[in-house]
Amino acid sequence: MIKPRILTNTFFAIFLIILFSCNSKPKKEIEVIKEEIELIPEEAVEEIDSISEKIIVIPVVAIPFDLAQKQPIFPGCIQRTQKSKNLCFKKKVNQLIKDNLPISDFLKQNIPVGYQKVPYSFIIDKNGNVKRIVVEANPIVAQNIKQSLMQLPKMQVGTNNNQAVEVKFTDEITFFVGKQVDNGEVEMEVGGITIKANIPSNLTIHMVDRAPIFPGCEGKTGMPLVKCTSSKINNYIGNNINHDNLKGKNLPQGKHKISIYFTITKLGNIADISVQNPHEILKKEIARVVKSIPKMSPALFEKVKVPINYKVTLTTNINLKEQ
Repeated sequence: MIKPRILTNTFFAIFLIILFSCNSKPKKEIEVIKEEIELIPEEAVEEIDSISEKIIVIPVVAIPFDLAQKQPIFPGCIQRTQKSKNLCFKKKVNQLIKDNLPISDFLKQNIPVGYQKVPYSFIIDKNGNVKRIVVEANPIVAQNIKQSLMQLPKMQVGTNNNQAVEVKFTDEITFFVGKQVDNGEVEMEVGGITIKANIPSNLTIHMVDRAPIFPGCEGKTGMPLVKCTSSKINNYIGNNINHDNLKGKNLPQGKHKISIYFTITKLGNIADISVQNPHEILKKEIARVVKSIPKMSPALFEKVKVPINYKVTLTTNINLKEQ
């Protein structure tokens, strides 16, 4: 017969075993659940990463102006060639900016005296409207230029493969803060001190406010004047080569490419002539012709008469055979 004391101890031992097993099991489950919770975020991130790697987002990027197959056209730029239309585009945009800049107020707003060169860009969208204007300048100047560019008219859209595309136009505007005087310099009094600045060097016919006026181009302005003067200069050189001066000089027959550089001074005269060609006799004849170019009305930049650099690339056909 089992003694009551032994039976009691046995029941107590069994009770402890059951109690221990009941308490330890949930603890084990809790540990497992905790481990699973810690793993879920890492697995989720890996899964998201694997999905995101398969999804490629290609942003819509505007094509740079010069790389579009057909560039946007500014209203009124009706020149025949695309190159001429592009020059007209640039002129029109820069003129719009200059016409709307309150230059006389800039000094009161601590804008430095002198020439300011400000880069800017904007996008012509597929409907011909201007958007995303960016101006890199003093905040006051930048705001004024942005306001000017917001007035740009609707353009004829740029295209690639006959499909409308967004085109990004980038340029820079140069203007002077101060008072212009017609002596080759510009000056302004600030605090009783007269500040002078020189006209920028290396100006070309496309950089000035008014191109030189070749005789016969009077009354024209803007791009029509640029085209008229350029055409008359180029034709004058080509039409006035005297082939008799080239005979008997061992000059090869056929086509000759000639690069011609010269300056149209602020008095409208020709200076600093340089001709590039392998044949000295041809270089001498071209230089003679360039020296005889008629005097022009000089170019204007910020209402100041300025010299400009001019380049002509000429291909002429030399035929010295006796008739």
